[in-house]
Amino acid sequence: MMPNPWVIVAFIVALGVSFTAGWTVHGWQQKAAVVSTVEKAVEKQAVNYGDGVKVEADLGANRDAGKTKTETIIKTVIKYVHEDSDYCGLRADTVRVLDAGRTGQPMPAAVKPDGSDAPAVAP
Repeated sequence: MMPNPWVIVAFIVALGVSFTAGWTVHGWQQKAAVVSTVEKAVEKQAVNYGDGVKVEADLGANRDAGKTKTETIIKTVIKYVHEDSDYCGLRADTVRVLDAGRTGQPMPAAVKPDGSDAPAVAP
């Protein structure tokens, strides 16, 4: 007895459809695995980027908070050296001459202890 040819054709068609469906489902699984891996990598990268941005913001805030304001104040301080003072055993006139020679500036005028500009007279 010979089987009906339509049954054989139906069996071959069913086998082809089953093979095609299996192949398609397998492809979907592979794509889903790839997409899942990519999504995890993107999520991890986004978290790392967010952490990096937060760290940079914190560093920037700390850097700004750590800045100190520098202000330079320039003013002239007048110091009167009295003739009777002992400056390492030297008299005030000698100290003025030595300081003028050391700094290269002109020698300042002598000032008497009372604040007048008259030259001091050595005793």
